[in-house]
Amino acid sequence: MTEYKFPIGSYKKNMDEFLASLPDDKMFYVRLRPEDCSCGCFKHTFYQRLNEEMPVYFLSSCHGFKQGESGTYEPVFTRVVQAAWNAAYSEYLKDKAEWCAKWGCD
Repeated sequence: MTEYKFPIGSYKKNMDEFLASLPDDKMFYVRLRPEDCSCGCFKHTFYQRLNEEMPVYFLSSCHGFKQGESGTYEPVFTRVVQAAWNAAYSEYLKDKAEWCAKWGCD
């Protein structure tokens, strides 16, 4: 079994509980970076994707995931880091809206 740097301690327990609530063979969608729409994961690839794709600043404070309105699972952080994630995501949405206004979007 591969060991990953994050999550640790109670955050790892929270993540294990999150994964236990999901079907073994079904893909689920998570946001791992503020600029992601979402990425597909399976239980057996989740920790690898989490450690490879989420920036360390966010990863070290990620203590769980909750299902968003779109069905995608959104990360939950400590209060200060959550504010940074929300600001980064808002900035991404603003930039995307400007790009779409200029070039069009599907």
